[in-house]
Amino acid sequence: RLVSDWSSDVCSSDLLLAELTADRGARVAFAIATGANLRETDRALRSDIADDRVHLRGTKRASRDRIVPIVRPWQRDLLAFAMTHAQGAGDLLFTPWVKMVRDLALACRRCDIERCSSNDLRRTFATWMRLEGLPVPRRTGARRSPPSSGRGVETKRLHFVGV
Repeated sequence: RLVSDWSSDVCSSDLLLAELTADRGARVAFAIATGANLRETDRALRSDIADDRVHLRGTKRASRDRIVPIVRPWQRDLLAFAMTHAQGAGDLLFTPWVKMVRDLALACRRCDIERCSSNDLRRTFATWMRLEGLPVPRRTGARRSPPSSGRGVETKRLHFVGV
């Protein structure tokens, strides 16, 4: 299930993914499993995915082109979902998603959870890893938690409870 920490509403991941087309649900699963940003999901190739790692083709900085280790069962489950439902042509994993912000907002509304963005999906990866006591390297591009002073910007995240 997905639980928002910015809301008390709960919605199972199956319901949220079912509200999207198969390819778009696959992209959401991929982003959560790897911490990929929107452009990195656009560039994802089937050949980038191995049993224990995923190559993310970031271009903003040299450090954004990186390998993400796949070490947790929830990552494997989400990647398996992504590989099964992705509908990109040839080696390209996904089809283009022009209205992602709108589609995610509508799917979240139908599931009765607050809207989330592609960056929230990326931040979810970092949150889940930290919740499991795993380090999140700075180069993942995911934001660190707000400072303990309480003056930091609050960010929305979806937390994995189970698939």
